[in-house]
Amino acid sequence: MSLRKFKVSGSTVPIGSWLSEPVFDAGGELLAEGGSAVNEVLLQRLSCIEELDVFVEVKDSAEEPEAAGRKDFVLEESIREQAVDSVKYIYSGISDSEAVYESGRIADIICEAIGDTNGGLNIESLRQYDEYTYQHSVDVALMSAFLAKALELPEQAVKEAALTGVLHDIGKIKISLEILNKQGRLTDEEFEVMKGHPLYGFEMLKEEKQIPDAVKYGVLTHHEKYFGNGYVLGLSRKEIPAYGRLIAIADCFDALISDRPYHPGRPAYKAIEIMREDIGHYDTFLLQRFMSFLVL
Repeated sequence: MSLRKFKVSGSTVPIGSWLSEPVFDAGGELLAEGGSAVNEVLLQRLSCIEELDVFVEVKDSAEEPEAAGRKDFVLEESIREQAVDSVKYIYSGISDSEAVYESGRIADIICEAIGDTNGGLNIESLRQYDEYTYQHSVDVALMSAFLAKALELPEQAVKEAALTGVLHDIGKIKISLEILNKQGRLTDEEFEVMKGHPLYGFEMLKEEKQIPDAVKYGVLTHHEKYFGNGYVLGLSRKEIPAYGRLIAIADCFDALISDRPYHPGRPAYKAIEIMREDIGHYDTFLLQRFMSFLVL
């Protein structure tokens, strides 16, 4: 299954589809927020709209990718293992300068692997490993680079998005293993400690001249929420730097589909539903673009 964008009339919107942008009536009154799931109640409200765009889950035909010149992307296992090993090395206690070099190398590997692909990202290729922290950093980097590419950002920005993904959890090095490896949910006190990792990561990177400032602030703000109830700074909307808003989506999606001590990994479609219900946590436009390239 994959998400496809369709243009439809308000009276024929499929139940279960998602609005790609906010919908207003002729008088400028907001009928529905972008990202809203269409149910029977909302369908009645949309019936007066002549044309709008929606995302719909469709079953891919075997011929479709080739016929359209598309080939959905799967990260080769050898490349994934190389990237995961590099992340392990970063977390092994090397110097900050060595970590900067190694993280840049991982970002280059991922961006080179993506290349000029014009297909979607095959979610089934995001295999779950026992070594969650290492694998998570690779997958967040991969999805962040894909999102930057989907936004048609310059090549340098795609690399910076990947680099932010590699480094976003680097501050967890400063968290005790007792908390990081706890089997089960954290206590309130433990969670307060865990919430410090974006700041710890920023502190580790702030003097590193080879790391762009945009990447450093992406690391610092990847747990901010769009409506302002995140951490560590409590920023909202466009106060949150671009890479912080971008990484937040890839980070949450990968966490939801991964097996964790306190919950099994959810199916990708369920993870999307959960994130859509928490629409106030994310930049709606970025979330829509993220959904557009996933192949479930």
